[in-house]
Amino acid sequence: MSDTGVIKAELIAIIMALLCSDKSIRITICTDSQIIINQFSKINTLSIFAVQRLKLQYSIFNAVPILGGLAIKELLVTLQKVNAHDSDDHSNVVDKLAKKACSRAYLVIDPKLLAHNGTICWNHKPIERNITLMVKDIKETQYIKQFLMLNKNRYFTLPSDLESFNWSLTFRYIKDKFDDTSAFDSRFNSFKTKLRAEELSTQDNLCKQSPSVYTGNWRCALCNTELETYQYL
Repeated sequence: MSDTGVIKAELIAIIMALLCSDKSIRITICTDSQIIINQFSKINTLSIFAVQRLKLQYSIFNAVPILGGLAIKELLVTLQKVNAHDSDDHSNVVDKLAKKACSRAYLVIDPKLLAHNGTICWNHKPIERNITLMVKDIKETQYIKQFLMLNKNRYFTLPSDLESFNWSLTFRYIKDKFDDTSAFDSRFNSFKTKLRAEELSTQDNLCKQSPSVYTGNWRCALCNTELETYQYL
């Protein structure tokens, strides 16, 4: 019961069997694990949302894929308890397949191949640096598609329009922060802009900060008639 690796392997086998099966059929699964049978019987009558909130005995027992396969394919699954290492027909078939798999020649990578001057690819894309960072960048570029699919950007559909984009700057901006625009964000950004504008170094503000230095009779540099105040600008 404490060997969670065996339970996990058997659970993965059950999930794969359900995913590969046809629709609307009856399936009987023979297992010697009473834990899997008990947990499966516990969740079999619950909905997917109820299972997500349920705290199961073993964290590795992810029942959502199992219930998803049952719901989509309309399967009727029954788990049957058999004795471990028994001379049952099903056990003999499994033992035969396991022995056959263990006797197969396994793949050995020659260390000389690591020194070969080649290019490692992932999905036909060359990996030029850390694979984790590369996959992360590929995921982040999907934000550009979401950005173009926004209602306000629906007119950017022609190739000529897409060529007008500065994709380098667009990608740098979107990967740093991606937010859908809203009325609240627009008002909030306008308020921040107003605060920043009031902090500009106009003559009016400079006189308030240092009245001994700035006399307050400076004129606008453009018209040279009006006082340079925030209201005038």
